[in-house]
Amino acid sequence: TEGNAWTYVGVVFDGTGITNLQKIDGPHLIKIGEKYRLYFQLGTGVDYASRTYDIYVAESDTITGSYVLANEGNPVLTEGATGTWDGGDVMQPWVVEDNGVFYMWYSGWGTGYNQQLGFAYSSDGYYWTKGRGNPIFEAATGFAEPSVITDGETWQMWTMGTGGTINYLEATGPFEFQSIQAAIDAANAGDTINVAA
Repeated sequence: TEGNAWTYVGVVFDGTGITNLQKIDGPHLIKIGEKYRLYFQLGTGVDYASRTYDIYVAESDTITGSYVLANEGNPVLTEGATGTWDGGDVMQPWVVEDNGVFYMWYSGWGTGYNQQLGFAYSSDGYYWTKGRGNPIFEAATGFAEPSVITDGETWQMWTMGTGGTINYLEATGPFEFQSIQAAIDAANAGDTINVAA
C-alpha cells in the first residue's frame, strides 16, 4: 500500500520480429477503449555506432500483455530529413488522447546533436503529423523526456531543462505549449492561427 513493494510479473514485449534490434526503452502506456497501447523508442542498426531510434507501438487486450507490434510492425514516428532538428533520432514518446485526437510529445536529435522537444498529432495513434512549429521549446525550457497530463481544463507538462533542472509548464490546450511566434514562423500563406484570449 505504500508503493515500495513490487512483484515482478514478466516480460511484456521483447522486440521479436525487429531486424537489427539494439535497444528498447522509453515506454509509455495508455488505455484506448478496451485495448492497451505501449509506445516506446526502439534502436536498430548493425552495431552501436549505426543505431538510430524510432518510435513504435505495441498492443494488448490486457495490461500485463503480452504486447504485439501494431502498425504492421512499422514505426509510428521516424526521424526527420538529414540536417533537420530531429534528423538523427526520435525518442521518449509521451502520448495523450483527448476527444478522439492523439497528441505526442517526443525528444529529437539532429543538427549539432542537440536534443530538443517536438510535437505530433494523429486521429488514430498510428499515423502522425509532426507539428510545423517543431522544435517547440528552447533547450532551457525543455529538451528531453516530456511527461504530459490533463487536469480538468489545464494541460500540465514536466520536462528536462538545461543545467540539471526539471521544468513545469501549464497550458489550456495541447498546442499552447509552443510559443505563438513559433506558430507564426512555421505558418504558410493562408494559414489561420487561433490565439486564445
